[in-house]
Amino acid sequence: MSFIQALFLLGAAGVAGPIAAHLLARPRYRRVPFTMLQFLRTGETETQSRRRLKNLLVLLLRCAIIILLALFFAGPERLLVKLDAAVSPHAFVAIDDSLSMAYGDGMARAVADAREAIRSAPADAQFDVFALASGAETRGVDRPQADAFVAALKPVPLKASVSSFFSALGAAPSGAKITAHIVSDFTPEARAAFDSIAKPAAVDHYTYTRVGPETTPANVAITAARVMPGANGNLAVSVGLANYGPAAATVTITGKIGEAPARDTSAQLGGAEKRSVQLQLPAPQGAGPYLPVEISISPEDGMPQDNHYLIGLAGSEVTAKHVVIFAADEREAFLVKTALDTLAQSNPLNVINVQALVHSRFDSNVVRNASVVIFASAPNRSVVGVDDLASFVQGGGRLIAFANKDLKPAFYESLAKAGVFPAVPGAAANATLQLEGEFGSITMGDPLSPDAAAIRALRNYGLERLPIQGAYALRTVDGGTALWRFNTGDAFVCYKASGRGSAILINTSADDALSPLMKSAAAVAFINYLIGGGAQVQQYAFDAGESVRLPASAFELAHAQPDQAFFVETPGGKQTSAQWVNQTIAIPPVNELGWVRTTATPVRYAGVNVPEGETDLTAPSSAPLDMMVQRLFATRDSVVDEGPEKGTQQRKPLWPGIGWAALALIIVDVFVSNRVTR
Repeated sequence: MSFIQALFLLGAAGVAGPIAAHLLARPRYRRVPFTMLQFLRTGETETQSRRRLKNLLVLLLRCAIIILLALFFAGPERLLVKLDAAVSPHAFVAIDDSLSMAYGDGMARAVADAREAIRSAPADAQFDVFALASGAETRGVDRPQADAFVAALKPVPLKASVSSFFSALGAAPSGAKITAHIVSDFTPEARAAFDSIAKPAAVDHYTYTRVGPETTPANVAITAARVMPGANGNLAVSVGLANYGPAAATVTITGKIGEAPARDTSAQLGGAEKRSVQLQLPAPQGAGPYLPVEISISPEDGMPQDNHYLIGLAGSEVTAKHVVIFAADEREAFLVKTALDTLAQSNPLNVINVQALVHSRFDSNVVRNASVVIFASAPNRSVVGVDDLASFVQGGGRLIAFANKDLKPAFYESLAKAGVFPAVPGAAANATLQLEGEFGSITMGDPLSPDAAAIRALRNYGLERLPIQGAYALRTVDGGTALWRFNTGDAFVCYKASGRGSAILINTSADDALSPLMKSAAAVAFINYLIGGGAQVQQYAFDAGESVRLPASAFELAHAQPDQAFFVETPGGKQTSAQWVNQTIAIPPVNELGWVRTTATPVRYAGVNVPEGETDLTAPSSAPLDMMVQRLFATRDSVVDEGPEKGTQQRKPLWPGIGWAALALIIVDVFVSNRVTR
């Protein structure tokens, strides 16, 4: 029994009051002469005996009332124990099955160690076993099931994650004896995963085993590769290399595009050095728009998985783009034409044919055969065929118009009424303006698309710091979007998609020089953005465990439905379904190394490669490793085994019954006191 307010028990000392009153209230007698003493003494004895008995009863009642009141205010409670079923010991086992464990016999040793930890656990233990890289787990199983789960584990080309393991430890059964065991090679990537745990897990006992090599082995890896336009019709491949070993190494880098002949180069790396090496590969001619690129290094070492890198190319064939510039005169077309010529010379994959014409030589046949039509200034409405321009846009062309000093509103109004133009210029503001905010993307699809690549190049010039002399207030029409604005809020670039094509209005300066923008170093990047990015090498290379995307073919872009399913082949040769997402074919995460490819023609490729850093086998020092593991766990006193059954405690209050008893005694006391006084 326990008390809520034990201090009130001191009130029981109040029984001294009734006792003192009882003693002081004893009657005192006087001697009175009387005859017949024999009969008087007999009656007196009988009366005093009854009175003493009644007074003693009153005394006991009042003492009991005081004691009960003291107990009532102290709040006594009785501790009850409800017997529960026995709580079995719980063993948590984490085994690192990331790719770094494939070095040597690392995975075999890890499996053997984890199975030994399972066999040495108590006979009645339950097991939660976690594979840290693959994400596989089994919970609440017995010893044979846990042992079979561990025995089936194989290394996967993924990085370790420990969040599920520590979350399960935090939700371990209450009252059970908790043990934890970790087996890993504790490479830098694995240690980074463990370092991400902020709160230690409460366990009764923990152990860990490191199964990696005792010293850092020799290992050179390809960490990344990027294909870029090169010189003389070649493709330049930037290959990222990392020497994870302590000693210098010389390797040969070999590259191959499709069925073209391979080319190679060599590189020497110092111990623990990282660097990039350029490899020139011939741009394939007539091989189709989708090609596989394979990069490898030799000689191979003890970790061959990271000696290969795969990239799927899209749009790598040489393409031609016919651009027609309409201007008031040759001088007005000069800046735009110069930027286009420079753009064509900077990228051997860009074949841009530029034709400059004055407004009066507008020809519907010229427009019909063009890819891009640019109006350096607005022509008179009477000299252009608005219907021809509308058909050009609807059929897939791109129409670009600058709004400069010689504004002719009727030209823009007519294009807007035809439903193909994004905005109409209004009143002019001749103040010096600046651009602000991010430059919006014309397309919202693949981040490796030509438009997206052009925007990345454009942002490097810091155009928000470039002063623009004057602009117009623009009135956007239905479907028109302001992609970039001035600091006044007026739009700088407006865009509208119409049919299979698009139209762009550039709100340039109100002078006659196409604004300082076209005279700046950003002019080439800006024109590249406006005409659609030119011929761009798109590439599809992903880390294992990432969602994979493949480019859509022209036919699929024209006919695919939002909920349409596609079938692709995974590196293991299995077919799986994919979905249409943002103009790309999206595949769920792939946990294998190799090619993902479409089953339909034209065949498109995406390479799935080793995540960077996963094969860094740098051996950790013992002391820091001990400190790291100690930080992960907070040991507690072991649960005392009280036999086959344990109980849950419950408190039952006793003060209500004591209160009722005190009230009853008060009533009895009134009755007895009344009888005594008679």
